[in-house]
Amino acid sequence: MWNRGSVGTIGKSASMLPPGTTAVMIERSIGKMIGRRHTTVRDYVNKHHGLRPLAPKPRSEKRLSVDQREEISRGLALGEPFRAIGRRIQRAPSIESREVNAYGGRAG
Repeated sequence: MWNRGSVGTIGKSASMLPPGTTAVMIERSIGKMIGRRHTTVRDYVNKHHGLRPLAPKPRSEKRLSVDQREEISRGLALGEPFRAIGRRIQRAPSIESREVNAYGGRAG
């Protein structure tokens, strides 16, 4: 995050900037480059504590895919037991049972 200091000057990286450069000046410059207001830039930087946000993590193999969730939904609509659904999606019946119970059970 930019350290504005008491007069609005940049903190740690000030040696790389022209003297007298303020955080607002940098925010306005960035805002112009991306077509946004400087307050939007400031809010974004503050939200992420001055750090680049992490890229989204890939989904774990332990989680059910969207296709598997849809297959469970179809099986429930047909009234199939968890064992039959589990065989079809190649997962243990307990996984479907936990998933279904977490989202309201068979009726929910």
